[in-house]
Amino acid sequence: MKLAEKLSDRERQVIALVKEGKGNLEIAMELGISHQTVKNHMKTIFEKVRVSNRTELAIRAVRGVL
Repeated sequence: MKLAEKLSDRERQVIALVKEGKGNLEIAMELGISHQTVKNHMKTIFEKVRVSNRTELAIRAVRGVL
């Protein structure tokens, strides 16, 4: 199974916004969800993608690995 297939639609939306440089509060406002929900998504994404921070995540997203 490809990495992208492991991610939910919402997780892919969050990643796209991280790739744009948006912070958790901005992501929450744009998606109409709570800040805590964004934090939960980020934790799950980090585990699935096997990164330890949003910079690594953004780099992988920009490179098209996700």
